[in-house]
Amino acid sequence: MATGENAGTWGTKTNANLNLVEQISGGYVEQSIAGGAQTTDLLVADGATTGVAQNRIIKLTGSITGNQIVTLPVNIKNFYIINNATTDGSGTPTVQIKAASGSGATVTYGASEKGFKILYADGVTTNTGIFDTGFSTTDGDVTLTGTQTLTNKTLTSPKIQTSILDTNGNELFLLTATGSAINELTVANAAAGNAPEVSSTGGDTNIDLKITPKGSGNVVLDGLKYPNADGTADQVIKTDGSGTLSFTDAFTGLAQQAVKTTSFTAVAAQFFPVNTTSGTVSMTLPSSPSAGDQVGVVDYAGTFDSNALVILPNGSPIQGAVASKKLDTEREGVVLQYVDGTQGWLPVNGINEGTEALEPVTYSADFLVIAGGGSGANFNFVGGGGAGGYRSSTQTLTAGNTVTVTVGAGAGPGGNGQPGVTGGNSEISGTGITTITSAGGGGGGGNPGEDGGSGGGGGPYSPGTSVGGSGNVPSTSPSQGNDGGQGFLPPGAAGGGGGATNAGGQGSAPAGGGQGGQGTASSITGSSVTRGGGGGGGSFVVAQGEGGAGGGGDAGPRPASNGQANTGGGGAGAPSSFGQEGLGGSGVVIISVPDGFYSGTTTGSPTVATGVSGKTVMTFTGSGSYTP
Repeated sequence: MATGENAGTWGTKTNANLNLVEQISGGYVEQSIAGGAQTTDLLVADGATTGVAQNRIIKLTGSITGNQIVTLPVNIKNFYIINNATTDGSGTPTVQIKAASGSGATVTYGASEKGFKILYADGVTTNTGIFDTGFSTTDGDVTLTGTQTLTNKTLTSPKIQTSILDTNGNELFLLTATGSAINELTVANAAAGNAPEVSSTGGDTNIDLKITPKGSGNVVLDGLKYPNADGTADQVIKTDGSGTLSFTDAFTGLAQQAVKTTSFTAVAAQFFPVNTTSGTVSMTLPSSPSAGDQVGVVDYAGTFDSNALVILPNGSPIQGAVASKKLDTEREGVVLQYVDGTQGWLPVNGINEGTEALEPVTYSADFLVIAGGGSGANFNFVGGGGAGGYRSSTQTLTAGNTVTVTVGAGAGPGGNGQPGVTGGNSEISGTGITTITSAGGGGGGGNPGEDGGSGGGGGPYSPGTSVGGSGNVPSTSPSQGNDGGQGFLPPGAAGGGGGATNAGGQGSAPAGGGQGGQGTASSITGSSVTRGGGGGGGSFVVAQGEGGAGGGGDAGPRPASNGQANTGGGGAGAPSSFGQEGLGGSGVVIISVPDGFYSGTTTGSPTVATGVSGKTVMTFTGSGSYTP
């Protein structure tokens, strides 16, 4: 400006220029963009202060109902602080900030987005771009009191008060400060092939790492649940196989027990010297064992070869089968360990065991097998019923081989005017033994009487002699029974049924009905008991026949007697042509084994007596089984 130029106006112009400088450096203006979708141009007024774009801070106001475009001048390099303070009249319109022309970059407030942004206009001649500098209250810039999300930010030694929250605002970590702390926790990541690390670090040389659960909770590391209290001195930690750890006494060898001379039940972690000088001894293994349980045993007196030690499984397998084993070698010893429910107890250590640490148990057993007795006849057929077949046997049993027992039923009535009925068969069978079948007793006749274990007596069917039924049918050796007696008419006297020892008596004029054949005595149960007697024969006019000893039924007085249950006795013939015949007695099967070898594994609920002269006696009155 030359000397004297603008005299009287230069002060006003100078003030105007200073106002422009103030506007561009920190001026504030509000611009309404209220209304529907539209474009609002922010301009610069040359030489005046009225241009909105000449201000640093621009507040956009008004209620908008459509998307807005706000333009800034081109060819100007500058930055602006834009405050979108509009309200949404309807919908969620956007506000776009761009250059007045060209295709440069733009910045858009999204739907419902409000607040401050610092924008920069790059002044490119034809395509001025508008850029967001990243400092924005809407984009989550960090403030002292705000809640923002930090992404890819580095915090150097931040101070965190008492907690760190998760994305839902719930407590994730609680932090407790310790005054004058010098030790801390360090978390380190790791390269490929290496493990991350959580460690104690700090000013001390040796620092523990403490992890404390709440209440009665446990510390769980990689699925392993640790005890929440200390054990006693010298205990060790064991697992239950399901991830729970606990303290237990350390294995220091099996605890030796006093010498055993009688049968006993073993306890895990114990060692038993056994003296079999006086006879076989049984050791029953522990019930409900756990994997790793051990039991030890040794021949104390060098007598296992004379009297074996029998090992009873007590419901768990031994070498894969629930069957007894034995030690039968002099000075033999073995340690058994329970492995699992499939193999059970396995020998893991032994001395003097020969070819096998555990030998299969074999022992001698006595059998008495008596079938059901036949029933007597009625009306014109009044012969006595034959006794059930009577057989005994001594055989060798092997542990694990089941003996199946069938007990024959006593015969029922034959019906009015009919001969008697044959009784049911009794039998023992199984792997490794000979099957013993005793045939049911024959029913009373009739002419002839029925065949069976013992034959039924013949009846006074027609004038002359009526033949008794044949005994020992089918044939066995020794014989399982005898023939029934003959009947005669007149005087109408029937023969008695055959018995285990002898044939049934004949009917006769002076004596009347024939006596039943005698049974056979056995002491298998510890005392002498006679079984297998034939039923007495009936008579029309004279005395009635008596039943044979051993359960045979008597023919008189009315009604005739049934054969005794569980003896195989034959039922008596009817005491006259209008009397009631006797029914056959049921059979029985008796097994006797040495006490020390008895396994206790039975079905069918037999009566079991132990200590019968060193034997265990099982009396089956119904079908069942015994597994050695």
